[in-house]
Amino acid sequence: MNTEKMKQFILDLADLLKTYETEILAYRTVFKALQLSGELLGLDAALQEAHLVAAQETEKKYVAELEPIVQRLTEATLDQALLQLLQDWRPKGKAH
Repeated sequence: MNTEKMKQFILDLADLLKTYETEILAYRTVFKALQLSGELLGLDAALQEAHLVAAQETEKKYVAELEPIVQRLTEATLDQALLQLLQDWRPKGKAH
């Protein structure tokens, strides 16, 4: 396995997850505030502000959670994980 490609894949996936979580948190925040206030004025500005705050929070969260994993990821750990998966794998169903 190519360790660098796997590391990049994990980082790219994390970036995608951060983007989606940021968007969801921003929308939830704005719509909850609108629901409580009953106003719809300034929706775009409120959403943008909520997005910035959510982006900061998700960045902190994902960096803290993924950085240790990426740092420990080596060719040997990838190979060992694949070997363990293959050893533990017990397919279900009929043989083809």
